[in-house]
Amino acid sequence: METFLGIDYPTLWYLVVGLLFMTQGAIFLLLKTEGCLHARLTFLLKKGMIFSIKSFVFTSFYTLVFISGVTDKFKENPVFFILPLLVFLAVANVPRLVSK
Repeated sequence: METFLGIDYPTLWYLVVGLLFMTQGAIFLLLKTEGCLHARLTFLLKKGMIFSIKSFVFTSFYTLVFISGVTDKFKENPVFFILPLLVFLAVANVPRLVSK
């Protein structure tokens, strides 16, 4: 089984998915609160989103480069290369939408 820094690969993805759900929960709280708590959540959400996006990009890059067989379908049909790009743009768009 593939490992990274002693962490098996599925556990690494569970951590990234957990971070994305935590970011989603923080965005929900940000929309539903106001005042001092809203200001505090805004600060924490900006820091959390940066870490979340970096973790997502790193894990995705690690998957594409080091896990064998993942890119086989991409090589067979080059149109599929647009999917990871769209996912990255969607994840990177979250901070812009939160700042509105």
